[in-house]
Amino acid sequence: MKRPIKGAPLRRSAPGGYVWRAALASALFGLLGLAAALFWFGEPGDLRALGTLSPGALATSLALLGLSYLCGGLRVALLARVLGYRMRLRSAVRAHILGLFSAAVTPSGSGNAPAIALMLIRDGVTKPHAWSVAFYTGVVDVLLFVWALPLALVALTRSPYLPPGLLWWGLLFSPLLLGLWYALAFRLGSTLALLEKLFYLRPLRRYRGRMRRFLEGFGAAVMLLSRELSWNRLRFLVALQLLSAGMHGSVFAIFLVVASSLALHVDPAATLALFLVVSVASFLVPTPGGSGFLEFALLGLIAARSEAALVAPALLVWRALSFYLVFILGPLLGGAALLKPSSAPLTPQPTASDD
Repeated sequence: MKRPIKGAPLRRSAPGGYVWRAALASALFGLLGLAAALFWFGEPGDLRALGTLSPGALATSLALLGLSYLCGGLRVALLARVLGYRMRLRSAVRAHILGLFSAAVTPSGSGNAPAIALMLIRDGVTKPHAWSVAFYTGVVDVLLFVWALPLALVALTRSPYLPPGLLWWGLLFSPLLLGLWYALAFRLGSTLALLEKLFYLRPLRRYRGRMRRFLEGFGAAVMLLSRELSWNRLRFLVALQLLSAGMHGSVFAIFLVVASSLALHVDPAATLALFLVVSVASFLVPTPGGSGFLEFALLGLIAARSEAALVAPALLVWRALSFYLVFILGPLLGGAALLKPSSAPLTPQPTASDD
């Protein structure tokens, strides 16, 4: 084995190489999950039903996907507005889509917030504020799951899609989500203080001052968001929850449109509820973007109670639009933004609530 020449610079792999390897792994997990479920519950010939998908259904599905992107972008812009930044909607939607791409290629979707923060920083938002906005998109999602998960489970109680024991699992999991949301939204200070103490360790001591300054700015921004989004500012909280529900609901509704075009008969309310429950569970799966688990679980649960030959084609179209399309949009939008020079720093303006 060759040793590196003393004094020669070490070659580091480009970040893009990791991204594409992760994207390939995510696609592979998803295809394996779909293939396993297809062979378990149906046969490869079932995919011939894709030829009956109407252009109108495809156009409607793309419109719903665009609505989801719009809701996600508006959510980012609203959170930035709370901190005093007036973002262009185009920039906010771009940050949201890049976050989706990063989530799709990282374990359990953990790359969502860093990608959003990166784009906000390039658009002129200060680093602590950008990270607080990106962080709070996850907090808003957790709150959505707190109230939507029990409703979804109740909707599934009379549905054939609900496996035994899933109702009790969900009802026990909901209080944990509530506690997580409360800790992230209103008790973040103690967590940040604990994180700062890690930088007293010898290997990290040299970064302590820089990290303290970042955590102070980040903590102040998050506390401001927490204050604005508390029950005293109910309008912000409701608006963010409506945008989050629209963002996720539009994606789930794509499956209903595709199923209708393929003459697959499903209960709309129960199907939307099932998609929400499985999506929440997918965050516990360490594969990139929950790929593999989502395909197998949804196909297995729906095919067992519906026309199995039509479920796989409908699910394949839904997954291609809702998940794999960001493998194209993310690099295109993110790459184009990264090639341009960073925007001038923005100055936060007082919001109406500050008066």
